[in-house]
Amino acid sequence: MTLVQRLRTEPGVAEVTGDPSFVSRDGRSAYLSVTLAVPPDSPAAVDVVRRIRASPAAPGEVRVGGPTAEFLDMSEETQSKTWLVIGLVLGLSFVFLTVILRSVILPLKAIVMNLLATGAAYGLLVWGFQDAHLAGPLDFVSSGSVQVYLPLTAFALLFGLSMDYEVFLVRRVQEEWRATGDTEHAVAVGLRHTALPITAAAAIMAAVFGSFVTSDILEMQQIGFGLAAAVLLDATLVRIVLVPAVMRLASSANWWLPAWLDRWLPHIDA
Repeated sequence: MTLVQRLRTEPGVAEVTGDPSFVSRDGRSAYLSVTLAVPPDSPAAVDVVRRIRASPAAPGEVRVGGPTAEFLDMSEETQSKTWLVIGLVLGLSFVFLTVILRSVILPLKAIVMNLLATGAAYGLLVWGFQDAHLAGPLDFVSSGSVQVYLPLTAFALLFGLSMDYEVFLVRRVQEEWRATGDTEHAVAVGLRHTALPITAAAAIMAAVFGSFVTSDILEMQQIGFGLAAAVLLDATLVRIVLVPAVMRLASSANWWLPAWLDRWLPHIDA
């Protein structure tokens, strides 16, 4: 069976065509055009590319290009670097907050809270776009997946925005705690002074990101919806409710820092 015949029997392939003009002068390579019977950005199309690459029915090397192959290559490269990026972001965030807040508990709490908001945004993306519950309101046809680069991109952007709100709130609480030594009072004062600015800033960001859902491009809709949902969740449920509640419950443990670490870390007053 020739490669053309093999490809024509492949599930998900509609047609295979070749052109004599695309054969190299030495006759050792040729170009084939494969038309898929499934959407090029669907999981079924990716499976076709994987099967062709894994078991080519040809004596030489078979290389697959085009949008689906590019999508697959980007997906594999992104997945291979995901944990490295997440580890760097979490590690650097922890170090930065430990230096600024002079605490071990608060950086850990901030990371957990930020991951909660990001995870909730991922869930909404899957519900709305992968499961197609928003297909009607937003007028799109679901491919059964979200863009491969979106989770990692959204994680980096949202973690940066979340840290802004975190530092803004907790630094105000810390200032009041240093002045009074009363954690409950400090949390109340910090929340009273920062809740409105945080909510207003989040509303602006959510409006900007949310405007992307009016686009006719599915990728833009996914990015806009995911970022807007995460910002709203973080600035309301997480930053205004959960963070103050956890700090109130932790009480004096919020400010715990080992003496040896306190001596080793640089002192930054702002």
